Amino acid sequence: GKTLMPTQDVNAKFRCRPHSVYFKWNAPEAGREALYVEGRDEGKLLIHAAGIKKAFLGVNRIDPESPQAKRDSRYSVREGGIGFTIDKLLTRWEYERRFDETEVSITNVKINNRPCVLISAVHPRPDDGKFMFHTLKVYVDKEHMLPIRTEAYGYPTTAGKEPGDLLESYTYLEL
Repeated sequence: GKTLMPTQDVNAKFRCRPHSVYFKWNAPEAGREALYVEGRDEGKLLIHAAGIKKAFLGVNRIDPESPQAKRDSRYSVREGGIGFTIDKLLTRWEYERRFDETEVSITNVKINNRPCVLISAVHPRPDDGKFMFHTLKVYVDKEHMLPIRTEAYGYPTTAGKEPGDLLESYTYLEL
């Protein structure tokens, strides 16, 4: 959808091989947990509810591609982690380069008091579905050389280069 979901505060752990993702929510639903390990648990996402529900519901095993699994995110847990973010960015930017329509700017900023390079990619004209977003901002931590924040904006409702609504935003506060 095109609606920004509520902010979530989640502790996350990622592993490359086998691809593994662990989430523990701080808010909302503090204490809720999710675990996915590629090749284990019949490919299911394991969910522990928060609070008193945890005692009654136990472990819920669901398809990681199901609407229930994606209720809090635009992406599957299979796509979780900074590694996925890097791969997706490189693939998208390589694809977009073919059209020679993207305006790119690079500036220095701070995120959570960390020096970063901000890469802004803007697609100034409404497209025919070639581009996922009007504007994509990627904040790369200078010390770690990792993308610690992304912001994606839709196309504006009126003519101009200013982006439309914020569609998604992800921030890694502590690595």
